[in-house]
Amino acid sequence: MTELFEQKMRDAGNASRRPSRWHALLLLPFLIGAVFLLYEWVLYRNAATRQQTTFGTVTAHEPANHSRYGYTFTVEGRRYDGWQVPHDSEEWTVGQQVVVYYDAADPARNALRDFTTESDGIIAPVPVLVLGIVTAVLLIISLRRRAGPRQSPG
Repeated sequence: MTELFEQKMRDAGNASRRPSRWHALLLLPFLIGAVFLLYEWVLYRNAATRQQTTFGTVTAHEPANHSRYGYTFTVEGRRYDGWQVPHDSEEWTVGQQVVVYYDAADPARNALRDFTTESDGIIAPVPVLVLGIVTAVLLIISLRRRAGPRQSPG
């Protein structure tokens, strides 16, 4: 009788350490992030095939907000605005004339770098996110198998 009780206690202990399928929900934000980045990457890759350039003017600099720069430009008589966060040693000054890259199908999609370069920056973290998600899923599966089958009380 004592042996049966001890076995049930061990099984209960193993079941409590066994990761639940709900743990997989912790991966949901990372999965959503990866899907969002892939979607943005596709948009920028498609825009790169229609990319046009024009000149614009830097109108603002916000050092407290990732040191981003605001700029304006005109396409077919219509004014557009954009923001760019600098990479590496990029730096502009308010009033400076800059080359603006824009999507000919939608000039509201624009940047101070060509769209191929922009898309490369967008896709960069995706392999790390996917590797992390796969690793976490394999870890959960491994822990569930190691803990053994869940015992029903009885």
